[in-house]
Amino acid sequence: MGKWIVKLEGAKEKEGEELQIEMDDISPIFGGYVGFKTQHFEELMDLVESNEKYSAIRNIKEITPPVQENVPVEGVVLVLCTDEEELNYGILLLVTQEDTIILGVWPEPFFEAIKEKNQILNNVIAAIIEGSDIMKRVDVVFPL
Repeated sequence: MGKWIVKLEGAKEKEGEELQIEMDDISPIFGGYVGFKTQHFEELMDLVESNEKYSAIRNIKEITPPVQENVPVEGVVLVLCTDEEELNYGILLLVTQEDTIILGVWPEPFFEAIKEKNQILNNVIAAIIEGSDIMKRVDVVFPL
């Protein structure tokens, strides 16, 4: 199973180390990458402007794909969120003009749950994009 490695600038896990998040590649579950229309990503960005639980920051330093794929770091966005039960989720996206592709998810139990029931991914994305009260915090992280 492949991993996407996302390195974040200035975040320290331990003294002297940068924070990196290892995200499970979603393509094995669906037999390829899946996504949604970029118009929905734009709705998410509207929530950043209008909802205090949502924020956007520039903090992605580097992306390493699971295989030698040509993925432009400029289009990659990491959505990190915490739900009302204090569970943390991460979804790595590639935003293009037409479509937003889901590349990976974090943590591994979230990935495993999606493997068991694909609808979980749709439910989490819908909760994020619709501004559901289920989400306590949503951070949209862009490249530096």
